[in-house]
Amino acid sequence: MLLLNRGQMDPAVEQFKKAVAADPNYAEAHFQYASALLGKATIDASGKIVAPDAVDELRKYLALAPSGQTAQSAKEKLAAVVK
Repeated sequence: MLLLNRGQMDPAVEQFKKAVAADPNYAEAHFQYASALLGKATIDASGKIVAPDAVDELRKYLALAPSGQTAQSAKEKLAAVVK
């Protein structure tokens, strides 16, 4: 989280990738991994965020924790991203 909060997206992505690999059922790790991936996203011509890997992680989070603490945020982020 410190890396993510400091804007160090590449190291944050690597750490969250390790976290979800270590425990694929840890929903919050999927959400934070998606957040780090979104920090590296691009914007297409229509103004939508392009981050396909983040979409996958947000979907995994929602599958694991559909009513989780950050579920609404995950749904909003998912709606904003183009796959």
